[in-house]
Amino acid sequence: MRASARPEAGGLLSCLSMDGAHVLRPMPVSSSNPLDSACFPLVPFANRIADARFDWNDAGVQLQQNFPLETSALHGTGWQRPWQLTETTPERCVMAYAHAASDWPWDFQSIQTFELRDDCFLATLELANCSGIDMPAGLGLHPYFRRRPETRVFFEAGGIVLSGRDQIPTGEIAAPGALAEFRTGSHLPGALIDHCYTDWNGEVVIEDDLGRIEMRAVGASYLHVYAPPGTDILCLEPVTHPPDALNRWPEEMTVLEPGRSTSIAMRISASLR
Repeated sequence: MRASARPEAGGLLSCLSMDGAHVLRPMPVSSSNPLDSACFPLVPFANRIADARFDWNDAGVQLQQNFPLETSALHGTGWQRPWQLTETTPERCVMAYAHAASDWPWDFQSIQTFELRDDCFLATLELANCSGIDMPAGLGLHPYFRRRPETRVFFEAGGIVLSGRDQIPTGEIAAPGALAEFRTGSHLPGALIDHCYTDWNGEVVIEDDLGRIEMRAVGASYLHVYAPPGTDILCLEPVTHPPDALNRWPEEMTVLEPGRSTSIAMRISASLR
């Protein structure tokens, strides 16, 4: 397997391939936009926060509306900030991002590690509260897997968090097979999927004419699936909480005491036909 990283462009992964076949979508050389990447980090929260605001400990927090055409705050701050390369070898890359309290009113540090092993790629994302008060915390990884006409996706989950047209949850939970029968393997439907799956078992399998990709995650009990029809985009994102959890389900956020940390990990392996 081969991988490359772009610390200065949001601590992102720009490619992951095996024996010349792309495992994740490759990032164009001319781009520095994380949305064109192979994978980028979600820290200190994942997905959307409605109207870029929430209440915490009886105080209102107003965030930056950081995604054009939306009033939400999206994916935290780490994906839009430069990271510092702290370690690199042919098999390992470590990057750090230190956040000083601003619109996100807590100091934190995040460490991201990419590692190539004999049979897989491993990404680990850590978050430490460096402020003097408790901090709500969420993590995720946003990989763009290769998507081909033959692609079938397999995973098991307990339900689907339904959202409105603004992609903010309505509070309803649908059966896991409401959009596609991913439990037994399904091609991607012809309609947009931009939904979070609950009680995910931490495993995904992708099969196509090129071979098989397996993703396993530790520390993430939700899987966010983003697959717009008619595109090559297939995002299967291990995350620690559903969208807008800080407003709708604050109990799903990890609460980090000063000096405490939390982490998630994602393992990707592949085989060719």
